Amino acid sequence: MNRTIHAGSEKTRPRRAMIAAAVGIFLSALATTGQAQDSHSTEVERLQQLLRRYHGQEQPVIEEDPSLGIEVHEAIETAPDRAAHDARLAMPFSESKVLLRSADSDDLIDLVEARLADRGIADRRNDAPLIGALQQRRDGAFLGNRTFSFAHVGKHQFVSRTRIDAGRNLITAVEEQWTVELPEGTDGEYLLVLYAPPIDAWSLQILPLPVAADSSPAWLEAVLQDTTDNPDPDLP
Repeated sequence: MNRTIHAGSEKTRPRRAMIAAAVGIFLSALATTGQAQDSHSTEVERLQQLLRRYHGQEQPVIEEDPSLGIEVHEAIETAPDRAAHDARLAMPFSESKVLLRSADSDDLIDLVEARLADRGIADRRNDAPLIGALQQRRDGAFLGNRTFSFAHVGKHQFVSRTRIDAGRNLITAVEEQWTVELPEGTDGEYLLVLYAPPIDAWSLQILPLPVAADSSPAWLEAVLQDTTDNPDPDLP
């Protein structure tokens, strides 16, 4: 009886298994490398988008932070409602009222004068000014910045004047911030009065110019005669 023995069959099975395993590992490595490259490309693209948004090259604001929500998105994209704006202006004068109307001029002056005369309020150790900044957006687009100086008039009270345009304006002094939204037709020059006590909360009150007051004290006359804006060339 002839018996054919395939001597190589038993020996080549482990070799074939090893080759198959090596090919599998190689293909898996290629897939992993491709996924890593895809992940890296995606991350680079995301960072580039964030950088472009930081420089104001992409709008609207809602794309910068999708978590803002539809209501906030609409508030940013649409101009401030004139009726709501007028209703806020019509509210009685108080220290917490930020945006004032011309009719509040005398009340604001009386408030500043009362603080200046109050012996219970310790005066500031120096008359160094504070630097304020204004960032403007309109229709969700960043338009630019401007800076201005708050002059100290006594008892931790500072005054300045600057132009505020229609749209959303973020006003900053040191670490405090206030948002002022103006509808079309209400932009122009404004008087800013900042009360910055060392312990209590700071307050800001903004009054349209010219000031319709019965009398103008020296501190008011000084700021009205001095323009302290340092506008950003990119800001219209």
